[in-house]
Amino acid sequence: MPQSDSNTPFVLEELNLLEVPLGAISPRVASKEVRLVFRDAVNDKMSGKRVTREFCVGHPRFTMGEIKMRGFTLPTCTDVDVLLAVQRETFIRSKFLTDEPVCIPLNDIASSLKWPCTRKVRKRICRSLVTWSLVELGFSHWRVKALEAWKPACFTVLRTLEIGGTESRDSTCTLSWNERIGDSVRARYTRKLDWAFYLSLKRPTTKRLYRFLEKRLYRLDGREFDMRSLCRDKVGISPGYSAGECRRRLMPAILELEEVGYLQPMASEQRFFMKHNSLRIRLRRKGSSRPKGRVVKRSVVTGGVVEKRELNSRSESGEGLFVSSLNEEQLDRTLAEALRRGPAHLVEGYRRMRANQPDGESCNAYRRMLIENHLSAKAKSKS
Repeated sequence: MPQSDSNTPFVLEELNLLEVPLGAISPRVASKEVRLVFRDAVNDKMSGKRVTREFCVGHPRFTMGEIKMRGFTLPTCTDVDVLLAVQRETFIRSKFLTDEPVCIPLNDIASSLKWPCTRKVRKRICRSLVTWSLVELGFSHWRVKALEAWKPACFTVLRTLEIGGTESRDSTCTLSWNERIGDSVRARYTRKLDWAFYLSLKRPTTKRLYRFLEKRLYRLDGREFDMRSLCRDKVGISPGYSAGECRRRLMPAILELEEVGYLQPMASEQRFFMKHNSLRIRLRRKGSSRPKGRVVKRSVVTGGVVEKRELNSRSESGEGLFVSSLNEEQLDRTLAEALRRGPAHLVEGYRRMRANQPDGESCNAYRRMLIENHLSAKAKSKS
């Protein structure tokens, strides 16, 4: 049996599943909840039309009484984490090359999640696996990559599941994925998520927002979203909240992604704005998110001379080009000028971080952004 590889740095996630909340963002779900429904609208590139999509997750085969009697619940944030870990372990063992069942030790799933390998943990993993073998996902528009077309689909994530107990440390589960997911993976309709980074995030809303943005910001530096639609249909926050309440509940996730260096820090007036009588939010990924190999022209200051350079890789187009040739004295002088003339949100963020964590990574990141922004502005004014 192939062993779990702790060095595999990613989890391969199918893009249809990456687009929607697979469950509640809370660790528990009310017993009366038997179905979650999400809706959105996207532009279809093939037809050029606006497509309204609906996604639901629930137990349509069981009545309310049966659900309560059997103890079924809708998937929670913990169940989603387990599902991602199982995806990772399946890829390590079979690469999703076939839809045949895969045998996975329960302790390997726990180790992948950085959980202790105890009986209690194995029982919790089994409960999640049973949930994914019973809960049905319904898509009004499931993207079939091989056909480049939308098709309706309703299925359980796990087609078959056999669990060999939880008492022994050698306990295993044998499962097979639904063929729709396998077909999408083999058609490379997937995205690689940084597994270590995902596990380092603390809040369920942060994890969900990160997964969604990994798809939407893959080839873009930033995008704008309707606040209520983002929170309700993409993150999974309760649809009963107003736009202002959605903003309040989403802010901790945004701040966490800023702290870990994933999102670009912004002032409140730049991040939130009104458009067509609705509150919108602007999210920008920190650094360049352009794919490798794309030529990007940048103005770089070296020795007081502005040069145009062509950068052909993400590592070359990252942060630090503007400051690489400056010594400490020049950096301090440039920082002082940037604090006097720089954007208010960067200045405010740097001063806040310097007061709380003067030697922290966030403070250094704000310092670097201030200097680069100032040098870039000087380069543009001279050109």
